Amino acid sequence: MKKKTVAIVGAAVLGAALIVGNLAFAEDTKEAKPHPNAVTKVGAKAPIQLSEDQIIDSFEVEKTEFSTVESMVEDFTNSLKPDSEYLSYQSKETAVYTLANAALHYVNYFEEDIAELGLTEDFEEWQRIAYEIRVNEKEGKSTIELRDQFESKLNELSAKL
Repeated sequence: MKKKTVAIVGAAVLGAALIVGNLAFAEDTKEAKPHPNAVTKVGAKAPIQLSEDQIIDSFEVEKTEFSTVESMVEDFTNSLKPDSEYLSYQSKETAVYTLANAALHYVNYFEEDIAELGLTEDFEEWQRIAYEIRVNEKEGKSTIELRDQFESKLNELSAKL
């Protein structure tokens, strides 16, 4: 019985020492986190900074509930109308942020359709505004003006379609 007690106590002490040692080692080897927009290439020593265009192009979606770019724009426009169901359960600020995040992905998804419509520049501008909303939100900066620009550009796109 005495041997079992010594073995159990020894294992507990050894386990505690390993945990404390690992924590101390982990504190010594913490690395600085890269910028949120940095991408680290496997085997690279430092983060590689991507351009804003490369970052925007990286937003992808494999499948969408929208069959056409027109139906997406129509849905987004209707979602931001004052009496919409979409705004009935969230603030307009939250709704615009959510739609802006979705726009980043959907514009890339419908890229070919947008080009066929001859509206590439318009959609890229709208997508860039959406990206700026996302960046400013993450950095704790005001997005009021950008949200207004996003909605204004959305209404302009809707009128063109």
